[in-house]
Amino acid sequence: MTMPSVQEPQRIKATTPRTSVWPVVLGVLSILGGYQAMRLFETGSPGSLVFLVRRFSQGGLDAVLRIFPLWSMFFIGLSALAAGLGIVGGVLLLRRRRAGVVLLWLYALSMAAAVVLFVTGLARSLAGQGPITMPRYYYNLFVNAGLGLAYPVLVIVWLSRRSVRRHARGWRTREGRMKSRPPGPIWHGVVGTLALYWGAKKVLVSLLVLAGTFVPVRSGEDPWLSFLGAWEHLVFGSASLALGVLSIAWGVLLRRRKRAGVILCWVYVAGGALFAFASLIPGLLELLPRWTISLELTLNVALALGDRFLNLLIWPAFLLVWFTRPKVRAHVRSWRRGAPPVAAEVPS
Repeated sequence: MTMPSVQEPQRIKATTPRTSVWPVVLGVLSILGGYQAMRLFETGSPGSLVFLVRRFSQGGLDAVLRIFPLWSMFFIGLSALAAGLGIVGGVLLLRRRRAGVVLLWLYALSMAAAVVLFVTGLARSLAGQGPITMPRYYYNLFVNAGLGLAYPVLVIVWLSRRSVRRHARGWRTREGRMKSRPPGPIWHGVVGTLALYWGAKKVLVSLLVLAGTFVPVRSGEDPWLSFLGAWEHLVFGSASLALGVLSIAWGVLLRRRKRAGVILCWVYVAGGALFAFASLIPGLLELLPRWTISLELTLNVALALGDRFLNLLIWPAFLLVWFTRPKVRAHVRSWRRGAPPVAAEVPS
């Protein structure tokens, strides 16, 4: 007597469209990265642009080239190009358009070219000036160059992943773009990932700043005396390091839908706002005695201070507005009860 054969159930291939929040995260970071490209190494800061335009209006291109080498002019042009590509590409990526991926590739390549041009041009300028007399100045310049290269490398690595390319190919049609959007609220994943990114970046920058305090200001200076003399870098570097660690902590908890992440986020907002206001103090102490000496110098320093203040305050201000919205607060309350999440408006 033969037993009836039992057929194994056929494995049905999943047809659920692939969804992810990475276009939102990368789109937001690229928009901000485009803005940062204009400020790269403080070359595109408002104070420097005012000085550049004034020199050009007074003496034309020759007057500008006497202050800025030719390579730095190309550097400013590449930074401006990268800024436009990053902002437009980020907006298109938020809308899940394939053109956004192409523009972000161009942004990453142009930004990387700007950094390489900056490093090679600066190296040639330093080679013609003889021995290095201010090591910390050059340390800061090359650290900024490395940090400027970090995000373009991240974009290139991420967009080169096979799963990301396969995901982006589904955006050819409007139906494919709609199906690729995750169902339900995604804001906790987006905001938590942004907190992780900026927290990790803040920790890295803070460690480099603290390490730079051991680099002598002038050649031959005792590194220990240099460390003790950089009290501003020590205070603000340590505070920035603490904020970075706190940002990573609440970002991890928020991604897991833990209410403790929101509580730590409020602590971060208060600390970030206090840090932004405190960062104005050294600049104001330097600016006040000099405001009667040169109006142009006063304007440049004031614009640089305002630019730095806004960059430090914009993220805590956004978090303050976002977490006070009624729909977001209702969604957070549902985490405590274990109830189904409440729909919340999210950037998608």
